[in-house]
Amino acid sequence: MAISLGLFIVVLPSWMSKRNESFRVNVTIAPGTFDAKHFYIDQQDTSIRVHAVVTDQEFEDLNSGAYAEADLSKAVPGTNQYPVSLYPPKFRKAVTGVIPNATFKLEALISPEVPVTVISSGKLNDPMLILDSMKPDRSKVTIEGPESNVKRVVSARATLRLDILDPHTTQQVVALEPVDNQGQVVDRVDVHPPQMMVTPQFSLSPQQKQVFVHASFDNHELPPGFEVKNYFVNPPNVIATGSSFALSRIGTSINTEKIDVSKLTGSQTLIVPLRSFGTGLTFSPSTVQVTINVVPLSLNGFAPKSSSNRPTARAPDSPGAPQ
Repeated sequence: MAISLGLFIVVLPSWMSKRNESFRVNVTIAPGTFDAKHFYIDQQDTSIRVHAVVTDQEFEDLNSGAYAEADLSKAVPGTNQYPVSLYPPKFRKAVTGVIPNATFKLEALISPEVPVTVISSGKLNDPMLILDSMKPDRSKVTIEGPESNVKRVVSARATLRLDILDPHTTQQVVALEPVDNQGQVVDRVDVHPPQMMVTPQFSLSPQQKQVFVHASFDNHELPPGFEVKNYFVNPPNVIATGSSFALSRIGTSINTEKIDVSKLTGSQTLIVPLRSFGTGLTFSPSTVQVTINVVPLSLNGFAPKSSSNRPTARAPDSPGAPQ
């Protein structure tokens, strides 16, 4: 009997002998344990390494068919380790040592409201028309995504393409994009609803009107010992060209850009640009001459209370003077 057993061991097929092998097992999430409505998986272990005592045939079978399921029923935001179960069951019996946990990095999903902004791209096919306004059918929408991404979003942007816009259509469906303060689309953020109706309004182009020009000064004052006698704007009015909507925004007058008088010690004529009102509105001319008459301050004891060393706004068609 002993001789027979010895011979059997000697000729034991290699496929029946067992050895300790290392396995790389793919990790999945156990069904029903992950709350996808409240969490987003930012990073995770895609596999774990385990050791098992197996035969050659078992090694081949398990190497191709074994897997691990992570239990995320107690998931919390942040980077944490979660227990795993090994499958199929016969694989669990062959494993030696401790089964490692799987690491997951989770972020909380949030869904705040953000304002809608509408912009345009391209040009209208009809050169006689101008786009006056673009009105979305709602002012705010809901966005949803990982907290770190959602916090970067400042608005949901709708881009109205003018090159494919039919001026006879009262509304157009436009897709919404979550954008940051640089106008860049923020990934991993969904917009609800993903699109909306935008109502464009048109007018005949171009339209013009004459507007008066007011000189605008900053808060700086003249150097000590000087005062403003008066100032003039030339020309006192300009021609504004644009859509009726854009023209209605400026009323009957416009201002120049802010003028700095802090270094003036004598009369001077400055070339000053008009204040910008964005696209769709132009002025002719686009700059005006502002002549500021600066004189030494009269010192008879004390300066009169009516004197000023900073210009005071006056009607654009008459010389300015301190009040």
